[in-house]
Amino acid sequence: LLFAIEAFPMLTNGAVPHLLGCDDSVAAGGSFQPALQVVEVHTLGNGRRLLAISDGEHFVVAVLNQAAELQLQGAPPLEFCVIQLLSWTVKRREGHTSVFIEQVRYVNAMP
Repeated sequence: LLFAIEAFPMLTNGAVPHLLGCDDSVAAGGSFQPALQVVEVHTLGNGRRLLAISDGEHFVVAVLNQAAELQLQGAPPLEFCVIQLLSWTVKRREGHTSVFIEQVRYVNAMP
């Protein structure tokens, strides 16, 4: 379930293609700190959470690392909320791209 960018202007337009274009294994962030909607949450066997995050047009699956999990401790449920990525790592292996969220800020629940 994705929402139109016009309906939710707080999402960063084009953020997912930009994220996926980052260099391999390089922590990103800096001035680009996109706001994305969490559209789905799955808990992995190791307790970490896998998030499907969207810029309103595209989506990518990302894993919260331990530090990001701690930053979200006590936050309301993540599904359908807006988060801001502060730093992350993109890794590519055997044709698959993975995003690992290292620092994140809970913005708000979607209206």
